[in-house]
Amino acid sequence: MKNIYGQFRIAAIQAASIPFDRAGSVEKACALIEAAAEKGAILAAFGGAWLSGYPFFAFNAPSAEYWSATADYYENAIEIPSPTTDKLCRAAKRAAIDVVIGIVERDHATQGTLYCTLLFIGQEGLILGRHRKLKATNAEREIWGDGDASGLRTHQPGYARISGLNCWEYNMVLPGYALMAQGTQVHVAAWPGREPISALIEYEKVRASEPNRLRAIYGAARAAEAAGDRDKSRNYDRQLLALTAKCDSERPEISRAAMGKIGKYDVADTFVDR
Repeated sequence: MKNIYGQFRIAAIQAASIPFDRAGSVEKACALIEAAAEKGAILAAFGGAWLSGYPFFAFNAPSAEYWSATADYYENAIEIPSPTTDKLCRAAKRAAIDVVIGIVERDHATQGTLYCTLLFIGQEGLILGRHRKLKATNAEREIWGDGDASGLRTHQPGYARISGLNCWEYNMVLPGYALMAQGTQVHVAAWPGREPISALIEYEKVRASEPNRLRAIYGAARAAEAAGDRDKSRNYDRQLLALTAKCDSERPEISRAAMGKIGKYDVADTFVDR
């Protein structure tokens, strides 16, 4: 019997965006799309909220800096369609590659709500669809709204039916089954970035890798885990803000922080002990 399934390469791009810099991030994304195509990939998968970064600052108590960061974050959000998505589409068309990329989407109609969105772009340079994260996690709810599941769709560019979910949607059972019922074959597991070096390896496996693998096994699909990175090696005018974490009565769940000083803001990678 003839094998009807061909071979293809997927690029799970593990790279940092440029926080609070939409223009810089999209230029970097376009370069990475081109690089993936040059290495023979037919699909380039980016991490969650890659454009223009994950809102780590949301896990800290409100302050003047917090609200300033929120305003900057809103300003650098992306509408669909927009000149930013047009650039991504042109890059995909030039490289003849499909793209799945996490973006911070600003609602075009209301101009008020932000969403953690996965954007699907075909190699013809056209937007195939988008999926808004269904339920924002923890302090993300201060920044992002909840999706409505209208984007729970598979897309078929020719070589496979592709789909994707954001971050802790992998703790939600039904979204995965909705995509399995549509016959997903290549699934993009988009996460916002790696954990601090001090995070336990066992925690990392439970947080991301094992749920992704189980979803792939259940759906008889291939999963591409794109987790991005947190780049603190360069000085940006608008750098990721995370205020100093304090164990106080208001936010006792934040117990540890790795502090640094970059650009305009004090930077801390904070995470939650459960």
